[in-house]
Amino acid sequence: MLGGAKPADGKYRIKMVNLPPEDVLKRNITHWAFYTEGRDKVETLRKFIQAENPEKTLVFTAIAGQVENIAAQLNYKKIPCSGLYAKLDKIGRKKAIDDFKAGRSKVLVTSDLAARGLDIPGISHVVQLDVNENEDFFIHRAGRTARAGKSGINVIFGDEKELRNLSRIEKKLGIVIYPKVLFGGSIRTPDQDGETESGESEK
Repeated sequence: MLGGAKPADGKYRIKMVNLPPEDVLKRNITHWAFYTEGRDKVETLRKFIQAENPEKTLVFTAIAGQVENIAAQLNYKKIPCSGLYAKLDKIGRKKAIDDFKAGRSKVLVTSDLAARGLDIPGISHVVQLDVNENEDFFIHRAGRTARAGKSGINVIFGDEKELRNLSRIEKKLGIVIYPKVLFGGSIRTPDQDGETESGESEK
């Protein structure tokens, strides 16, 4: 994929953006989807992290102004978390990344803009707090896990409209996205009757 911006001198400079190969999305990454309304997404994220206990989670939000708020809420709930956003100065950015790399923060929350050029090994989970209609956002986010031949989990939180967009992306990319629910402090697969795989109704 090629991208470029026209600078002041009027000359375009082309930057190559590498998308993960399709087989990585299909073979190395497991995709999960959780239904959740917008107002409940941060609390759903907290419950997901506590249930899954992921090794290293990169969380994406399309609303850059919400990064600090999300990180603050997770830290308040005793989940070590750093935030990475465009207005963060160089020292603050370095600290957030270093804390995440070193495991002092198990979660790094960022916007798509702030994550440009970010390449951190060992990310076990990616969480997308929203679904963009452009599948390139989905691909770039998901591709931050399953690096160097490793496997990873890509998690999407969406409301009814977002999950409809996600269904379209699923078909276009030829991947399988598995619906999941949080129940009793664990992650389960719903059956067709709206019950969990253990036979208990979700509430």
